[in-house]
Amino acid sequence: MYSDIRHGRGKVSTRTNDIERINEFNEFKSSFLRILSHEIRTPMNSIIGFTDLLNEDGFSRHDKALFINTIKDSSINLLNVIEELIYLADIETNQIKPVESICSLSHLFTELLISCESIKQKRKKNDINFQINNNILKNNLTIFTDTKRLRKILMILLDNAVKYTENGNIDFGYIVRDNESILFYVIDTGIGIPFENQENVFLEFGSTEKTASVFKNGLGVGLTIAKGIIEILGGKIWFQSMPNEGTTFYFTIPIKMEPHNKTKSSSCSLLI
Repeated sequence: MYSDIRHGRGKVSTRTNDIERINEFNEFKSSFLRILSHEIRTPMNSIIGFTDLLNEDGFSRHDKALFINTIKDSSINLLNVIEELIYLADIETNQIKPVESICSLSHLFTELLISCESIKQKRKKNDINFQINNNILKNNLTIFTDTKRLRKILMILLDNAVKYTENGNIDFGYIVRDNESILFYVIDTGIGIPFENQENVFLEFGSTEKTASVFKNGLGVGLTIAKGIIEILGGKIWFQSMPNEGTTFYFTIPIKMEPHNKTKSSSCSLLI
């Protein structure tokens, strides 16, 4: 009988935990939907409002040019929200298939450096400096991977670094560790991640442990998307962070040979 009682208590405990998870999920879902609604409504109100102003008299050409720029910026913000939702849906349903080709890392990192300056200006973070090892830009290293999605991963990590860094340096690059993988990194001197939030950084969309505090200045799902893409490419992502000192994100992608070129590549032409 004692065994039956213990078994019954176990069932009650399991049901209690299930109810708590359901309640946490419902709380998360409500928070996410409120934020999603806000992220869609805000740019839409701006687009509609300034479009109406363009049809009114009494505004100078300069004023109308400002209205048009605001409409454009709001449209881009709305598009970014939609793209994030599509990415999440594609990751959750395994719809993303790598499209691999030869990629020049020096060319990619030159593009990223230019994009970083645009991000810095957009976020008004003029006291941030971006650093890349000169050998990265000079080295003629080519890799075999999904270039578009590799760029997406790095842009997410760099944008995240800019968002949470007021001044100082953001260093990014890669290291060829062995014949099996290549390591990419993004290092910032920002506010860091509080210890109590670190275990939740990569929680997938829909996780019961996500709260409204995770979503700051957007849907807050960039790292979830980055992790999903990296895993689809066969890699791993992790980080080290110290509050008020900064954060370093690392991720790896496995080395693979180009299907049509099975011969060994030179030291400056690894294919992954």
